[in-house]
Parts: sequence; structure tokens; C-alpha cells
Amino acid sequence: MLPQPLQCRADRDPERPERDDLRARRGGGSSTASPSAHCQRLHQRQRSADTYGAWYVDTDINQPIGESVSARLNAVYEEFNSNRDFYDGRRVAINPTVALSLGTTTRIDLSFEYNNDKRTIDRGVLSAVQGSLTNPSRLLTGFRDTFFGVPGFNVSDFEAEILNGRVEHRYGQVNRVPEPIKWLSDNGSPYTARVTCAFARDIGLVPRTTPVSSPQSNGMAEAFVRTLKRDYVRVNPRPDAQTVIDLLPRWIEDFNSVHPHRALGYRSPREYIAQTREALSGL
Repeated sequence: MLPQPLQCRADRDPERPERDDLRARRGGGSSTASPSAHCQRLHQRQRSADTYGAWYVDTDINQPIGESVSARLNAVYEEFNSNRDFYDGRRVAINPTVALSLGTTTRIDLSFEYNNDKRTIDRGVLSAVQGSLTNPSRLLTGFRDTFFGVPGFNVSDFEAEILNGRVEHRYGQVNRVPEPIKWLSDNGSPYTARVTCAFARDIGLVPRTTPVSSPQSNGMAEAFVRTLKRDYVRVNPRPDAQTVIDLLPRWIEDFNSVHPHRALGYRSPREYIAQTREALSGL
């Protein structure tokens, strides 16, 4: 994976932040997959509550500090409750992250996560009798809200402090493709971002986007990517980036000249265009 400097984090959409952060881990426990800081200013808050008395609040703040440094903070507080008797608990989590870009080839991410989670362990409703695969047992009736455990004993108490550091560095030079290749995508912000287009041009791609509000064109772009992955990428060796760049022109030439397409009557695009022009010239 190539390291992405802060000004090139085009894969991060500020309007749709990652779901691998503290909010997505509301089920409990901890994870070392922390959201990365990026170059866009972001401040989001979320809160929720249910009829059983459970509720949570969280915040996600990203703040660029300079052209090459950015900081991010995720925090959540949650109170647990349900229809079960004696069920409760709470969770507190905070996750600050700092990202530093050293030029265009090196990126450093540092993060700290504190997670304190204490909750009742709910085993659910017991079965009336022992069952089998052919004759499964049924749950006890009339005990929907009953807690089958020892209040104050069946409790999970978890606390963790996790410090993470990651350094990404790109070794060598990723060369340009031998000849420019048009790259068709939709108008999503990850593809139209200035830094994405600049990176594409650096390796020899010519960015092209589908017409706005044109689902047919968007479908063509998605079909091309799906076919390229299925019929070319997955069946060819890819030991390094240079090998892929060398193979790309051959793959695309085969896609346009040889590969049959169901939507074109199992003809290649160039066969379809040639036959269509020939038919139109005879009118």
C-alpha cells in the first residue's frame, strides 16, 4: 500500500467519515483500527436513546494544524439498559490521533485509545428442554424480561489503554504507464478531488467523469471496473506495482478489442462500433 500524505488523503470523504471508529464499536471491547486524521476540517456529534433507558453520545472532530499535520479526536459515552431485569452498564472511550506527512513518500500516524467498559452479561432466555438438530428445543415462555444469572456477579469489566504508531513509506519510484490511459469514474468526491486527479496524472492516467445525473454512464463505469477486476486482475500475477502498470495497457486493449460483452451481443466494443458504423453507412 502506498503511503498517502495528508494533502493526498483522497480516500477519506469528510462528509462520510470512517465507520471503524469508536461509534461503530458500541458493541463493547476495543479495537486498534482507529480512524486516521486527514486534511479536511470535520466536527460531527451523534446521540441516541431508546425506550428502555439506554443512551449514548459521541463526537468526531478532525482539525488540520498545518499543511502536513492534522489531529483527530473520537469520544463516546454510553449507558446500557434493556428489557431484562438487573441489566445495566456503561462505557467510556476516547481516541485522539495525530497524522504527520513527511513529503510525498512518508506518513506517520500516532494514536492513543482509552476504553472503559462495564456491563451485565446477559445469557438470554433458557430452553425448556434439551433439543437436537431434528427436534430443536423451544425457549421458556413467560420469562422475556427475566435475567438468568446472578445480579452483580455476571458482569464484564474491561479497561484498556492502547498506544498505536504506524509509519508508511514508499520505496523506489512508481513509474508512469507507457502511454496515457483514460480513467473513467463517477462524480463522487473521492474521484473528483483535486489531489486524486493530480495523483492520477502523475502516473499517466487521464481523469474522465461520467455526465452528472446519468445512471447509465455510471453503470458503464462500474461494469468496467467489475470486469477488469474479475477477468484480468484476479487471474494475473501482481508481485509489485510496476508489473501492474506494465500490464494495464494490455488488459485495456484486450477489453476493447477481444473481450466479449453480453450487452453488446457478445462482441468487443470495437467490433460493435465498427459494425454499427457499417450498418449506418448503408442507410
